[in-house]
Amino acid sequence: MLLNKCTVTIDRPLVRLMSEASHFSPSVLEVRAGSYSATVYRLVSIGGGQIKEGWFQTQIEGRTGWINGDRISAKTNGCP
Repeated sequence: MLLNKCTVTIDRPLVRLMSEASHFSPSVLEVRAGSYSATVYRLVSIGGGQIKEGWFQTQIEGRTGWINGDRISAKTNGCP
């Protein structure tokens, strides 16, 4: 789902920006604490489809990648 005016906040270090919306994809870079504009939200099925995880696509330091919703400490009202 494309997002409009969604900002996510990360308040801890060592969160990784992933190349795909998956914990098993290659890491693009380590994300510093801060607020970032998210452009796409995707629900990904894990555990045989029983569980769904939310992922936010964002651009940080000129690199585009995905952050798991569980790693986000806050988000604006424009976010799912």
